[in-house]
Amino acid sequence: MNFYQRIAWLLCTLALLGGASVSLADRMEPGVVAASQTGQQRRAPAQLHLSGPLPVLRLEALTPARLAAETGASGPRQVGLRRLVPKSELQEFGLDNPAWQALGDGRQLLRLAVESPGALALRLGLRIQRLPGSAWLRFGGETEDDFQPAVTGSEVLEVIALNRNAAPRNPQSEVYWSPVVSGERLVLELELPLGSDPSMVELEIAEVSHIYAGSRSEQGLYLPRAVGDAGACNNDISCYDAATVAFGSATARMIYTDGGFTFVCTGTLLNDLNPSADFYFLTANHCISTQPVASTLQTYWEFRSAACNSATAYSGTSTLTGGATLISTLGNTHDTTLLRLNQVPPTGVSMSGWEASTPASEADLIGVHHPRGDWQKISFGDRGVLVACTDQGDFYACQNDSNGNFFAVAWYDGVTESGSSGSGIFTDDSNRRLVGNLSSGSSDCSNPSGLDFYASFADAYEDGNFGTWLLEEGGSPPVPPPATGTDIAKNLSTRGYVTPSVPMQGGIVVEGSTAKVLVTARGPSTGLASALNDTTMELFALSPGQLAVLLLENDDWGSNTNAAEIASLTANLPLAEFEAALLTNLNPGSYTSVVRDFGSDQSGEVVLGFTLVADDGLAGIAKNLSTRGNVTPSFAMQGGIVVEGNVQVLITARGPSTGLPSALADTTMELFKVATGQPAVSLQENDDWGTNANAAEIASLTASRPLSEREPALLVNLASGAYTAVVRDYNQDDSGEVVLGFTVIE
Repeated sequence: MNFYQRIAWLLCTLALLGGASVSLADRMEPGVVAASQTGQQRRAPAQLHLSGPLPVLRLEALTPARLAAETGASGPRQVGLRRLVPKSELQEFGLDNPAWQALGDGRQLLRLAVESPGALALRLGLRIQRLPGSAWLRFGGETEDDFQPAVTGSEVLEVIALNRNAAPRNPQSEVYWSPVVSGERLVLELELPLGSDPSMVELEIAEVSHIYAGSRSEQGLYLPRAVGDAGACNNDISCYDAATVAFGSATARMIYTDGGFTFVCTGTLLNDLNPSADFYFLTANHCISTQPVASTLQTYWEFRSAACNSATAYSGTSTLTGGATLISTLGNTHDTTLLRLNQVPPTGVSMSGWEASTPASEADLIGVHHPRGDWQKISFGDRGVLVACTDQGDFYACQNDSNGNFFAVAWYDGVTESGSSGSGIFTDDSNRRLVGNLSSGSSDCSNPSGLDFYASFADAYEDGNFGTWLLEEGGSPPVPPPATGTDIAKNLSTRGYVTPSVPMQGGIVVEGSTAKVLVTARGPSTGLASALNDTTMELFALSPGQLAVLLLENDDWGSNTNAAEIASLTANLPLAEFEAALLTNLNPGSYTSVVRDFGSDQSGEVVLGFTLVADDGLAGIAKNLSTRGNVTPSFAMQGGIVVEGNVQVLITARGPSTGLPSALADTTMELFKVATGQPAVSLQENDDWGTNANAAEIASLTASRPLSEREPALLVNLASGAYTAVVRDYNQDDSGEVVLGFTVIE
C-alpha cells in the first residue's frame, strides 16, 4: 500500500493524554535522497490506439474582468481559480455516460476531454462515490507524451479515505484532484479491466481549477507566466557554487488546490533519523493546514535555471504528483506544517539538516525560495528581533515580543515575494541547518529593507512533537518502557457498517475484578454523512460452550434509569436522541454488544465504544476488544484503543480463520496514532501476518486459533495515547465480514 488511510474521525470518540515535551537541543545533519527501492513495479495499462472523435466537455470562456475579480493578492500566490462543471451526460461517469467504449479484449474505457478556454493549465476535481480498485485513471494532453503516470482505482480510493477520515465534514474530502496538465484541454481516460463494468462506477467531474498564471516551456515543464516573473533583485541560485546549488535542491516549489483555487508556495525536504523510510516536508500552515489540501500537493524539484541568469530551464527538473500526508500543523500563534510525501523524492536531491533552537540575534541566515512561483532564488540576511505573530485570516500580524515564537529577518542581499511562503531559513555556516519557515513580511524589490517574519522551527518542533517523526528510528514508534500495574486499555472503540442483514458486533473481555463500563452505539453524533440514524443495542455475557445470555438492551439512551450519569460522561460529545447507550458494572468475563438499525430496514455507519469509567470501588481492566462487521470497497472497518501507561497489544484482522461463509478473503491493516487537533499518523501496516519480523511470537500467541496466511496482524508496544486500526480488502474491490481484535498482552 503506497498511500495512507489517515484516521482522524476517531478523535471525536477518544479522550487523549497530552504528548511529552522534547528537547530543543535536537538537531539533524543534512543528507541526500539515495537511489530508492520502489518495490514491485505496477502493471501499466495497455497502450490505447483509438480513432474517432473525442467527446468534449467545454466550459465557457472567462472574461478578463472575471479573472481580475477572482485572483488573490495576499498570502500564498494564487495561480488558478475554481470553475464549476455544469450537469451533463458527460460530467457523470455512471452507466449512462455515452463516452463508454467496449474494447475488443473485454475492457471498458471512458475517454473524454475537458476544455477551459484560455487556461495555461488545468486540474480536474473528481467527486468519487464508487470506483473499482482495479480501474486505471490517466490524465494528459493531446499526445501520449503529455500523459502523467497512470494511477489505480485503489490509489484514488485511498486518497479519498485519507481525506474523509481526517475531515469527514469537509466537502472537499470527497474530491480527488488530477495532476496539473498544461494547456486549455485535459484528456481523461478511465479504464475498467475485464470483469468490471460501468455500473460499478459512481463519480463525476465536480470542478475544474483553471490555472492562468503559468506557461509551458520548450522542455514541456509547467513554468511561471514568464521567466523572470520574480522581481529583478532576487538572486538566481544557479549563479552560486555547486555546493550551494546542491543545498538548494532540498527546497521544492509547491502547487496545491484548496476549494478549487490553486496556489503556489515553497517547502523544504527534511532529513530524519531513518531517511530511507519516510520523507518529511516542511512548509507554512497558511499554505497547507488540512488533509484534503495536502492530498492535492504537487512538488517541483530542482526547479531552476540551467545556468546563471539563463532563460533556459534546468533539464533535470522533476515533479511529484502523489500528494502528502498531514503529520502536524500549527496555526494561530504558529505557522508551520509538517507533511510526509506520499512518493519518494527524486534521487540525488538534498535533505535539509535542521536545528531545534532559535538562531542568535544578528546571526547570518540564508533563505531559499520560489518567489512568485519562479525559478529558485537565494537571499542573505540577519536575524532580527523576536516577535509574536497571530493569524488574522488573510495575513499574520506581528509585534515585538522577547518570548515570541517568530523572528524577524532583515535582508542585505535579495528579498522574498508571494510564493516564497513556507520556505526555509537556514544558518549561514558550514552546516546550513533549517531554523524556521517564512510566514509573512513586507520585503520585495520595491522595499528591500522590509522585514520578513519566520516561524521558529524550535517552537514548532516542541509544540508539534516533530521529534516523534524526525527522530524515529527504523520507521516504528519508540518502544515504551516496561509495563507497570497502571498500564491499561482505557477505551476501546470500533467503526463499521450496519445493514438490515449484518449488524455490528463488538466484544470486550474484563479481567481482575468488576469494571464499570460505558457502552455507546453512535450514529448521527459521529458527524458521518453515512451514519445510521437510529441505533439499538443488546449486551450479552459469553461463556465457553454455553449460549449467550442477554444482560441488557437499549434503544434510546435517555430511557436508561442512569441517563443523567451517561449524559455527564458524554458531555464533551453528547449523544443524539435516538442513539443507544448502557452504563453498567461487568464482572470478569467476556461480553459482546450487538448493534442494529431500530427498524431493521436501514443501513449506515456506527461507532461502537467501550469506555472504562473510573470508580474507586472497581478495579477491573479491559484485556480484549473484538468486533465483527462488514467491509466493502467503500467502507473500511476501523477499531480504536486508548492506552494509559505502556502496554503490548496484539491486533488481528481475521477473515477466513473466523469460519464465516461471508468472510473477506484477503484483509490488510494499518495502525495509526491519533491526537486531538492533529492529523492521524501511520505507525505500521501489514498485509500478511507472516511477513512481520516478530511473526514467530504472533504465531505463538495465536496458536490456539491460528491465523490464515493472508490475514494481517501486528504485535506492538503502545505508549499512552489513542490508536486506531483500519482494515480493508487488499485489492479494495471485494466485500466480506471481518473480525478485528485488540488483545492486551501480559
